[in-house]
Amino acid sequence: MKVGFVGQVNEKNLRSFFDKTVESTTSGNETKEELDTRFNSILVEWVMEITANENSS
Repeated sequence: MKVGFVGQVNEKNLRSFFDKTVESTTSGNETKEELDTRFNSILVEWVMEITANENSS
């Protein structure tokens, strides 16, 4: 899923969005540690994508 944000977004707001998305799209079998790992990997991918876009400009 691609999400476009306008303006600044902080980690707290992203985590809230992530948690709400998880609630509506999973069976709830993931542990807190698994969710933290998945959230962190999403953040890393997002940073890499943003960095790549900035470098290609």
